[in-house]
This record gives sequence, structure tokens and C-alpha cells, in this order.
Amino acid sequence: MTQRQLFDPGLQPERTALAWRRTALALVVAALVAVRILPEVLGAWAVLPAGLGLVAAVAVLVAAHRRHRVVHRTLLRSDTDRVPLPSGRLPLAVTVLAVAGAVAAAAVVVTTAAHH
Repeated sequence: MTQRQLFDPGLQPERTALAWRRTALALVVAALVAVRILPEVLGAWAVLPAGLGLVAAVAVLVAAHRRHRVVHRTLLRSDTDRVPLPSGRLPLAVTVLAVAGAVAAAAVVVTTAAHH
């Protein structure tokens, strides 16, 4: 009876899933920082970007979990170590979110500097 080799001795899918969890955690931290800093500039509207950040964090966690599950199943069923890559929608969405956050942060800095 032969024992099948591990499909991924380096556990790359698991490390990638952990990286996505850290990304979601960073979004939560950014949302909390927004709640702390933005009320001076936006007043009660500061809750909006913080809420969006929390929603984005949950969305990243859900998408990352699904992505990991698909990759894991594909690797278990495959007879080779060459499997198709998952779609790039999650990295694209996080990139767009990061750019939008940077633009919003720059706008807050410029607005705050103009008032002082």
C-alpha cells in the first residue's frame, strides 16, 4: 500500500489564507482608526467609512475562506502539483479598496491642513 505524498509540503494555500486574514484584520484596524480620527473632519458621517471598512473586512474574510476551500479541494483532487490559479477578483477588490482609502486619507489631510 503506497502512501500518497502531500500535495503541498510547504502549505502555501494555508499561508495564503492566513495572509488574507491579516489583510481583513488590517481593514478592521483601519476602520477603527477612521472612527477615532474622522469625527473631527466629518462629524457623524465618520461612521460611514468605518462601517464600510468593517463590511469590507467581512467580505474579504468570506471571499478568502471560499478561495482557500476551492484551492484546497482542487489540490486534493489533482494528480499533479500544477493546478489552475483562482480568479484575481479578490486581489483586485482589495487593491481598489486600498487606493480608494489612500485617496480618501489624502483628502482628509488636505482638508484638515486647509482649515488650520
